[in-house]
Amino acid sequence: MLRTLSLGGLLLLALLTACPGGGDEPFDGGTLGAGGECTVQDDCFGCGVCRLPYDEVCLEGQCWLSGPPDRHGDPMVGSYLVIATFPDELDRNRILSGAIRILDKRKANGETLTCAELMADPIATDADPLINRVRTLEPRLQIPATADQSAMGVTAGLGEDRLIFVRIHEETNGVGTLLSLGCVEGVDIVLGAECTDNAGCERPRICELAGADTGYCGPISVEVPLSMP
Repeated sequence: MLRTLSLGGLLLLALLTACPGGGDEPFDGGTLGAGGECTVQDDCFGCGVCRLPYDEVCLEGQCWLSGPPDRHGDPMVGSYLVIATFPDELDRNRILSGAIRILDKRKANGETLTCAELMADPIATDADPLINRVRTLEPRLQIPATADQSAMGVTAGLGEDRLIFVRIHEETNGVGTLLSLGCVEGVDIVLGAECTDNAGCERPRICELAGADTGYCGPISVEVPLSMP
């Protein structure tokens, strides 16, 4: 079942447009990227970590824009909160960072990425060249001992049917001992209603203008239940 989320403005997160494997439609309906031909996402811009969020993705030999284009030809973006819900047995005092991965479900070879695959080998999948990444983030966290959740703001290209994978670590920058992890599939991120001020949005959303006269209501939250590794 897809989770359809209405999301706010050209400001902070979301995901890519889905692309059916096997060639029904390319990413975001056919906006070619500048990277040309590819076998993995890295071929589209020549580095694995130097362009965040990832502007292009690789699908079956061709680079595509990672989301529907804005008026400048760049992927449209929006904002939301990833809310990680902690298991009772997790020692909050050990937490120093998170690792958030926003991923397209289509790999570069057309295969489908699943949460089961990510959860089975949560660290090694970071280096899998076939995975199409939309956004990666390693926020530093300070969690009260009694906290049930942590809300982390993220930005990425708009789209649908994405995976959100969250890890919690004992060291900064998303490394060190893996303390907890969780994943959700089928997440749609779309723009919220247009607005000119906060009065035009249903609370608790706000009008994200991003320097323009008109913006979109957001952000939306996505809950990711965590479990022990």
